[in-house]
Amino acid sequence: MTLETIFADTIARPWAPRSPAVGEQLGRCLVSKARGDCIAPLVLDGDELYLDPVTKAQDGDLVSFRLSERGAAAQNAALPPGQSPARAGDRWVKLYTTYHGFPMLLDRHKSSATATLMSCESPDDVPMLAPVRNIRRRGRLLYTADSLASQIGANAVNSMWSVQDDSLNSVGFAGALLTYAGSGPAVPYVASPVLSFQSPVSGPCIFTITTQVYLTNNAAGSQVPAAYCLAVVLDVTSLGNVVVDYFPKSGTAHSFNNVGEVSASPAQTNPQTFGCSATENLTQFHTYKCYLLCQTDSSHVTANFYSTEIRAQLVKR
Repeated sequence: MTLETIFADTIARPWAPRSPAVGEQLGRCLVSKARGDCIAPLVLDGDELYLDPVTKAQDGDLVSFRLSERGAAAQNAALPPGQSPARAGDRWVKLYTTYHGFPMLLDRHKSSATATLMSCESPDDVPMLAPVRNIRRRGRLLYTADSLASQIGANAVNSMWSVQDDSLNSVGFAGALLTYAGSGPAVPYVASPVLSFQSPVSGPCIFTITTQVYLTNNAAGSQVPAAYCLAVVLDVTSLGNVVVDYFPKSGTAHSFNNVGEVSASPAQTNPQTFGCSATENLTQFHTYKCYLLCQTDSSHVTANFYSTEIRAQLVKR
């Protein structure tokens, strides 16, 4: 697929926010009013956009950003007749995708530019992109609780559960590898929030987790290796809790970690965005729990999750 066809393909799917903001989540979003039609019909002139400045942008997201001076200069280099000049600092919205390793911003006119050019004053800066989590058009939210998985198909989802927690949730380490069997992982212990629900039918369920995580090194003079964050789904119907699955499939047992290193003590990482998703088969009337864990080989490390959201969507076939 070429850059010129990605926008049209996105419209044809059709597009929906990866994790639409509803209810109390709307109050934690920034609100911005759209002007122009460069990404119509996804966003129309006058739409109210709910923007999430915390969640990391992913392929296929509509993202909002402040136009850089470099981006404004590039836009104004060859203005069509009658078009007003672009102004640095104005908030723009484009379709985000990664193309051959480059973060790109696209619109319906088949225009494209790197996210660093459009939103950064230096090619070495990190683009600050805020995903669009919902859209209000003519007073009505386009993506509500009954349309959260519209990309799967009309009426595809018959049940949805979610839990959000903006507080800090600490995680302990015991310097031991997890065991994914029997009564479930014992170390490190679970960090809230915990999503609990009973499945009304048997079928596939999509679990989606987003959070911020940081590690702290408590041992003087030591260098702490990277850590492994994961989600665990337990069937807690009976007393002997059973691990349904864990994801992503990585960790120290597989020579892979997904959270960055902590330097010599006393030190703490900057918050790092972590997200994962998986599809698991559930059994009718069974009760399930889903939560986050974090592990490392070093017992002198502490960790915290915050701004966590865990979502489960049960899919009909």
